[in-house]
Amino acid sequence: RAQLGVDIFVKNTKPLRLSAEGLRLLRAAERILPEVDALKAEFDNLQRGTAGRLHIAIECHACFEWLFPVLNLFREDFPDVDIDIRPGLAFKALPALADEDVDVVGVVRIVETEPRLWYGGRLGVHSAFRRHNQIGKGLIWKAVTTANGWGCDRFLATVQLQNVRFFKRLHWTSIEELEIRGIRHHLMQADLSYYVPAKQQRPSLQLTA
Repeated sequence: RAQLGVDIFVKNTKPLRLSAEGLRLLRAAERILPEVDALKAEFDNLQRGTAGRLHIAIECHACFEWLFPVLNLFREDFPDVDIDIRPGLAFKALPALADEDVDVVGVVRIVETEPRLWYGGRLGVHSAFRRHNQIGKGLIWKAVTTANGWGCDRFLATVQLQNVRFFKRLHWTSIEELEIRGIRHHLMQADLSYYVPAKQQRPSLQLTA
């Protein structure tokens, strides 16, 4: 009574019985307390990284072929994470990344070392997604098809020994075995007839004095 200003029990009754106000308080508690417990669990999941929102920016329609199977596996592991997919052409992807509106899942670098000779550079996948080979496959597809669309006669990459078999399944052939900083690699070449040239426009190089 001191806190609520009303009697929640009927006085002088045996057994003890709730008053009308007490019954209303009980019904409210039965409704509110589960919501409080659910909210606490949600906060705990956010702190552990098992809940929240994953923002994905994607620039090519072909990437959806590998993205959706990966997302199905991701949902099995993180059912409480909401996923927001944004096409790269619909907004500025790099500013969105700088503003932390999107998260990085994977990156790949390509370099034209000579006219029409391209090399695949560092390929990286977020640690939470490394067991999903579809992401690596999609990044390789993106790299080679982009270079092929920009003018490419050969596409090469140095591949660590444990990944050679994976690349061979993706229509790459081994040219020679190398040792780089004590680690065994293969110099490999992509079959350009398999990688359909992308239609993405090549960025122009702007030089400033």
